[in-house]
Amino acid sequence: MRNRGRPFRRGWRFWLLTLSALLVTLQLNAESPLEPVISPHYSDNIRHYGSEDGLPQNSVNAIVQSQDGYLWLGTYGGLTRFDGTRFTLFRSLAQQGPSSDRIISLLEDAQRRLWIGTEDSGISLLQNGRFIRLGICDGRCRVNSLLRTESGLLAATSVGLFAIASDTLTATRIGPEQPLLLGVSHAGKHYIAGPTGLWRVLENGLEAVPWPTTIKWSRPTLLTMIDTDLVIGLADDLYRLTESGWLALDSRTRLPGITAAVRDPAGKLWVSDNAGHSQYQTKAGLPFVPSATDLGSVSSQWIDREQNLWLGSNGRGLFRIRPARIALLNDSPARFDLPGMPVTGDGRGGMWFGLNCDGLRHIDADGRMREWPSLGDLKGSCPWAFHQAADGALYIGTSDGQLGVIRTLDGEIRKLRLWPSYAIVRAIYPIDANTLWVAVDTQTFRVRLSASGAVLSEQDEAALGGMRVNWITKAIAGGHWFAGDQGVMRLLDGKVVERWGIAEGLSSRFARAVFEEKDGRLWVGTYGGGLNVVHAGKITQYSEEGGLFDDVVSCILEDGTGRLWLSGNRGISMIPVEMRARAGRATTLNSVGFAAEDGLLPSETNGGSQSACAKDEAGHLWFPLISGFAMVDPDRAVISSAVAPKPIIETVRVAGQALNFGSALKLKADARNLEIHYSAPSLSAPDKTHFRFRWSGDLQWTETGTQRSLYFPLIPWGELQLQVAARVGGGPWSAQPAILNILHPLPWYQRPGAWVALLFGAVALSWAIRRGFTWFLRLRAERVARPIREHVEQLARDNRRLSDQALNDGLTGVANRRHFNQRLDEVSRQRERIPMSVSMLLIDVDEFKRYNDHFGHTAGDDCLRAVAYAMQAAVSAPHMLARYGGEEFVVLMAGADADAALLMAQQLRERISQLKRAHVPSAQHALVTVSIGIATQSAGATADIGDLIARADRAMYRAKHGGRDRIEVSATV
Repeated sequence: MRNRGRPFRRGWRFWLLTLSALLVTLQLNAESPLEPVISPHYSDNIRHYGSEDGLPQNSVNAIVQSQDGYLWLGTYGGLTRFDGTRFTLFRSLAQQGPSSDRIISLLEDAQRRLWIGTEDSGISLLQNGRFIRLGICDGRCRVNSLLRTESGLLAATSVGLFAIASDTLTATRIGPEQPLLLGVSHAGKHYIAGPTGLWRVLENGLEAVPWPTTIKWSRPTLLTMIDTDLVIGLADDLYRLTESGWLALDSRTRLPGITAAVRDPAGKLWVSDNAGHSQYQTKAGLPFVPSATDLGSVSSQWIDREQNLWLGSNGRGLFRIRPARIALLNDSPARFDLPGMPVTGDGRGGMWFGLNCDGLRHIDADGRMREWPSLGDLKGSCPWAFHQAADGALYIGTSDGQLGVIRTLDGEIRKLRLWPSYAIVRAIYPIDANTLWVAVDTQTFRVRLSASGAVLSEQDEAALGGMRVNWITKAIAGGHWFAGDQGVMRLLDGKVVERWGIAEGLSSRFARAVFEEKDGRLWVGTYGGGLNVVHAGKITQYSEEGGLFDDVVSCILEDGTGRLWLSGNRGISMIPVEMRARAGRATTLNSVGFAAEDGLLPSETNGGSQSACAKDEAGHLWFPLISGFAMVDPDRAVISSAVAPKPIIETVRVAGQALNFGSALKLKADARNLEIHYSAPSLSAPDKTHFRFRWSGDLQWTETGTQRSLYFPLIPWGELQLQVAARVGGGPWSAQPAILNILHPLPWYQRPGAWVALLFGAVALSWAIRRGFTWFLRLRAERVARPIREHVEQLARDNRRLSDQALNDGLTGVANRRHFNQRLDEVSRQRERIPMSVSMLLIDVDEFKRYNDHFGHTAGDDCLRAVAYAMQAAVSAPHMLARYGGEEFVVLMAGADADAALLMAQQLRERISQLKRAHVPSAQHALVTVSIGIATQSAGATADIGDLIARADRAMYRAKHGGRDRIEVSATV
């Protein structure tokens, strides 16, 4: 026995020593072992709506979604209709509206009629746009709950239960006169709860539901359905009805005073108590978790057809809860909450991530993470550019001029080259199997590597002329495209064979990304200048003014369905397939934006290097953020599979007066100034709802983006039909457009029959009277012709007014970008004939994004109008003030030198300060301010006048970086 034990003990010691050695080896050979599984997560997106958004009152007592998609809300301030963007209020008036503004219950029946229960005035009915006040309980009772039945509905009131017939609207009392609070339907039966007990509704009365003696009955706070269970809330807990009787919903967690309980489409069970505490349970049997957002005491709930959970609170407004559309990788324990920079796939289903400045991370296909926080042999921690080679090696460029490589997923990072300090490696791209393009600050090198990966030689590509390159990609026509601070160049055999910059029509010289189509179209993303599409030797510019979501485009990425995805300062945006196909030919490019509302927090992406975005092998798109990384699953983010929203024409006005319209709108012959307001209720993504319209007979649609109104100063004569269609994001257009039939009869003097009658009358009269009455005929002819002449003159005036509107910004009234470009061309041609100085002021409203996010888009529009009006008062001919884009304005001063420009800038800055418009509390300055950059070309300067914009832009950014509310002057050339 002793001899058999000795070998066992020796084996035990052997394996212990081996395991210890293995652990030591792992510690020595890797900076960090594999971490636990880590993956991007979708957080709940909770959106709050309150009185500041247009809600008339912050107690939302009842919620119901009607068949046409609107969300109806009962408040103590009236009945409210919500289409996702706007609250429309219906008040109790003397002869119209519901019977009271204090509304506590709502229900839509099978005939699409809305039943409205009030706190003090019984029931009203909204049918075909008209309110009917019913005489139930003499219009004086409180209607706590409404339930649909096969023949009508049940109303639980403060004086008992009433059955109301759907066809005759007659009410019959069921049971004794007593206060009833809540009602719900369960398994085909209807239950009613009151202070003294629970009843089941029978055809001819109420049947008491036995209640266990072990559970003390108290005034119920909730009666609802959760999954297939009937659930009731009493003073001490929630109880559900099972086959074995009534049981507590969660025996480990006390849930007293529950006012709402609902399971959202993601499977979470949300509960709220009368003390204002909200919590949720992710899975049955797990403990409840307090909500991170204070939802207050929830008094109403609804899950809409787009799978959003709506909660109405007592005094805290309305909340929408939905899973985010974009996933985030920003875990604090793994330090992914730091600024992200480059990102790329590893070719094996995993991803590489660079964190600035916290080194390198790798997450494999199973979600296991490894990190190199100090970048190994590179002696730094700030990766700036990535290139994943075909052989599996990852090349890394840093912000301090180092080039390194890691050849295996568990290997060490090895330094290949060090350039002078303060040089940033911005882009790495392969030329062939052994040669790389490496862009380092203002130089781009051909770096040749040996078979072992050592640097054999490097050659500066002088043909690029000192361009600071951000992006390199292969060109279809041969060579490579380079994007940087001089626009875009195509290099072939050491020569620039194609160049696109400001002189060629590029909107900005700061190009950040390029993407080339198979048909030769070239997409160029710029910093501040939006998108440019080069096609057939022509550049088409697209900006926010033309439907683009963001004028900063740092990366362009194609998903698996042909859509293009862009990253920028405002978030991530998507260009649908049909928009992409029209790019370079269409004048507008409507894109779909994704930001905080979609779970992208923070919404600002990082760019200016390669690669600033990547697509993994599963088709997911990755973008670096100023905190962590975002992952976009296109199938989840784009509402492509959703049913298209139903467009609805809401109001029609002629000359400012609202008109009633049904199957057709009949106008007078002299009607002018037709306004049509429409909507398409979308409760998930109202900001992504786009519209288009066309007149009957037109084959092509006209897209209006997110605009929800049309204005026609002149209305064609005849029988017309206007069609309006809508869609959400990149989803389908509505199959059935909203239709407005318009009858606009010809004036009598335009009708052919009237002219024939006049002609025959004139001939008969000429034969009946003597020549002495010829003057009378001429006078009559003049009287007939005068209205026609006046009408033609009015048409000419209207056309001139339309032409003026095409040159003015619709929001602020000042000149728009198109008008500014025309004036800039005129000044350039004048300088060719007469030498003169030209100055330009570029003005940016400081921290306007914060202002917009805090006060809302309506307040933001008011702010921009106020700023524009204040500056317009100081700018007179021959100078021009124009809106340059977003919150930027420009002043073009022909014949003005640097001193005159500085004086103008000081006047503008002073006028803005005199507005005394309060900024957000977290802003750098308490009041709204502007930063101004000035650039001047002297009379004898030969530089292209387009260079003024770039120099003024740089001066303006110096003003912003210098503390804002400043003026910076570029040196005169």
